[in-house]
Amino acid sequence: MTQKVISSDAFEIQLSGDAISSGVCKTLLGIDPYTPLDIQVDGVSYTGENKEICETNARPVMTFVYAWDLGPLAHVPDDTEPEPDLPVCSDGASCTSGVCDCQGYCIDVVS
Repeated sequence: MTQKVISSDAFEIQLSGDAISSGVCKTLLGIDPYTPLDIQVDGVSYTGENKEICETNARPVMTFVYAWDLGPLAHVPDDTEPEPDLPVCSDGASCTSGVCDCQGYCIDVVS
């Protein structure tokens, strides 16, 4: 798995190697094709209908492109409290164990 910034408002996560078979690729396409800005399999964008792109390579390379804020899924609904153990921070402030998220809480960063 690799991650990289691709623009000032988007990043990508790329999966490749022996763990990604055509079957795993199809399963990942079926989980949630609408949250990422784009899903590509060996450079071909997934349209929601073309799962056959997983069959062109025995070990496909999958790329998931996301907006920095992950869209509406990144926001805690007004009627839901965040996890009580998350330390409070100011947006953009550094946190000892991670980064300050858009809700003002320190979250761990997984690399």
